[in-house]
Amino acid sequence: MVSGGRPHDAAHLYVHGPARGDAVCGRGDWHYSHKGLEIRVPRGLSDEEIVLVMVPELVESFLVRHDGVHEAAVNAFDQAHADADEAGALSAAPYHDEHAAATKVERKLAPVVGVRWATYDRDTDRLYDAVKAALHAPD
Repeated sequence: MVSGGRPHDAAHLYVHGPARGDAVCGRGDWHYSHKGLEIRVPRGLSDEEIVLVMVPELVESFLVRHDGVHEAAVNAFDQAHADADEAGALSAAPYHDEHAAATKVERKLAPVVGVRWATYDRDTDRLYDAVKAALHAPD
């Protein structure tokens, strides 16, 4: 049970799932479905990097719900700012504080699992660019 006594949703972690719809999955993507929380991570990361993607996505999704930010507002902002490196890092994001807290967790966790931040940043940027190019490639 979460605070307030209401039952929590089950978590479904899709480690190598594509991003939802037209969203680009750079470091990760989360959303709530009828199955519960779904977290998706792009292919091509080490096990340690997968953990570094999943944990902050879990933290952000929890904090967004906890703080009463609607997922639809997060998705609308993300879509409106698709060209931003990280829409949640923009101060106007309705989930900016939640994203900032999740990013702090991510940065603290990196050395614990033995990942250099610069390497992780490079790897996830490379994947983001590849996915984005594939989505926008002519048929």
